[in-house]
Amino acid sequence: MLLLAAAFGASAALLLSQVQTPKYSATGRLFLVDPNRDFGLDPDQAPYTDPRRYTRMRAQLVASRPVFEGVAQTLGTTAEDVADRVDVLPSREADFVTITGVASTEEGAERLVSLVQDEYEEVTTGAQQAPYRRAIEQLDRDRAALLQDLRRVNAALAQSPGSPELLAERAVLRNDYRFLRARQATLASNAGLLGAGVLLAEPPVGSSTPISPRPMRNAVIGGLLGFLLALALLWWRAGRDPVASSAELVEATLGGPLLAELPLPGRRGSAAGLDDAFDQIAYAILAEREARIVLVAPVREADRQPAIVLRIAASLAATGKRPAIVDASDSRALTERAGSRDDPGLSEVAQHEGGARALVGAVEAAPGRWVPFLGAGQRRRAHERAGSYEQATSQLLQEFDLVVVDAPQARSLAAAVSLETRSAAVVVAGRETPLDAIAALRRDLVLLKTPLLGFVYVRGRFGADRRLRAVADDAAARRPRP
Repeated sequence: MLLLAAAFGASAALLLSQVQTPKYSATGRLFLVDPNRDFGLDPDQAPYTDPRRYTRMRAQLVASRPVFEGVAQTLGTTAEDVADRVDVLPSREADFVTITGVASTEEGAERLVSLVQDEYEEVTTGAQQAPYRRAIEQLDRDRAALLQDLRRVNAALAQSPGSPELLAERAVLRNDYRFLRARQATLASNAGLLGAGVLLAEPPVGSSTPISPRPMRNAVIGGLLGFLLALALLWWRAGRDPVASSAELVEATLGGPLLAELPLPGRRGSAAGLDDAFDQIAYAILAEREARIVLVAPVREADRQPAIVLRIAASLAATGKRPAIVDASDSRALTERAGSRDDPGLSEVAQHEGGARALVGAVEAAPGRWVPFLGAGQRRRAHERAGSYEQATSQLLQEFDLVVVDAPQARSLAAAVSLETRSAAVVVAGRETPLDAIAALRRDLVLLKTPLLGFVYVRGRFGADRRLRAVADDAAARRPRP
């Protein structure tokens, strides 16, 4: 499930990448004037400014709403759309600001960055030059006053040539006038340099390849997300539907004893250990003296183990009893694995005049030990299969001591319970079996008044789980008759 979810997530991400509109980016820089150069209204007093703070402030001005509104008006869009497609980053080590724009084409991205640069200079120039304009206007007024004073002194000198006082006053006025004219030229120059605080606007350069979508990256992210979602779903399901992670949990939920745990702890694949385990199950069955039908009932189809049915029958035969095996499962697992797929069996009982005994073959339930076996036969509807089962078991019990049934799952277990003959159940569960399903099976057994002998807990594969062999009636010479 995890791999399927990862593959689905990757495929979905790739498909989404195919339908997405490609996006390109462009980058341009604004190199700023050094704020600590001796420019300003008073060149003799240049206060120190933190360059990093100054650059961050300029970046905020570039990303301000007035700038984006001007760009949006030119592009015919909204300021919010421009803000979503423009990123402004101040430098930490130098006086420049990096502007990155995104558009559906490379040319569109370059034009967007260029418009932001131009609009920033236009918006900020007026605000920055306002104090310079006021200072220059004041200097113009001061120069006009000095010119009037110079005219007055010159007129006085024309009437009193060589007057020392007038000559000294004229020299002072001339020096003041030259200072004001130089000061006015300095302010005009500074106003031009510091109008927008930009020393150089670098032309934007666009990316030749789209920055999105990126199919491979999206596929990796999609696969990872699918894997994590599937993992979260499994965790959620495990919390809501706890499983039988130990035999103790099954025993507490089912209310029956543990008959065997397979494979045997510490004795995996031990033939002698398996024989002892199934012998104990056989003794538990024989202790229920009234039971003649043994239902080997898996909680789910995934818990079905045909080898368990065979070994139980083989152990019963070893005690001197005459058991027969019947495959009454919906999945026909025992019949398929025994190689009796095309042989007549349970489904043909109702149509055969000779009854079930004539259709019984044999299966090697244990090495060298053959047990009568009635397979599932051809596929039939559920109600037809249930009728065949009732007829077959009633006939087999006339000739055999016990019938070991590979029973259906819990939801159709009633079809395998004989109302005339006492049945008993051996439940098969595994580590992944939901505890809710085990509890439901227990309720069904109580409702059907079927005694529970116990359960077999399967932790993994065990030695008896091998390919089975079967021999049909028409090959009786090649096998012993049961």
